[in-house]
Amino acid sequence: MADKTCTHEWTIVNLRNGYLVTEGCAHCGGRASFFTLEDRHHMDSYIDGPHKWRFLGSSQAVKFDLQCSKCGKKVALDRTQALGMCVGCKEDCKASRKGKSAGGENTWVYLALCAQSIHEKGECVPAEECRALTEYYQSRIKSPGKRVIFVSCILRDSIDFCQAEIIADIGLKDID
Repeated sequence: MADKTCTHEWTIVNLRNGYLVTEGCAHCGGRASFFTLEDRHHMDSYIDGPHKWRFLGSSQAVKFDLQCSKCGKKVALDRTQALGMCVGCKEDCKASRKGKSAGGENTWVYLALCAQSIHEKGECVPAEECRALTEYYQSRIKSPGKRVIFVSCILRDSIDFCQAEIIADIGLKDID
């Protein structure tokens, strides 16, 4: 049973290596993403309601869940489709600004990417998933002063101009 006062020690469970596939709607300009284990995902166009979806691209990605080794609490990262490292952000990017303001100048900001990249329903990766990801990766940094923070992708200004690099392994580019 998970203890509410536990200082969680997260471990990765249910690790899957696969691909983040992104589709675009020719009608509304929307974007949708999904994680798949298949290396030969579909590239066919299809119609779903008012949307005409077509394949835009894919990236290697990793998906997993987190579980506390002390109290057993599990955080299923169901809404997180993939992780992205903020690189080359514009100065006015809300995701980068929020990450830097929460952690300081030596903070690496990462995005928890959801399925609906334009957030037409206002939904994104919940705070609990971002918090658990931040705690997991922050606990692995050995260099003093360095920090890692995960923010929901709803904070990025535009998927079309976002420079985030999709992470293909659990090491987040071998953070120290």
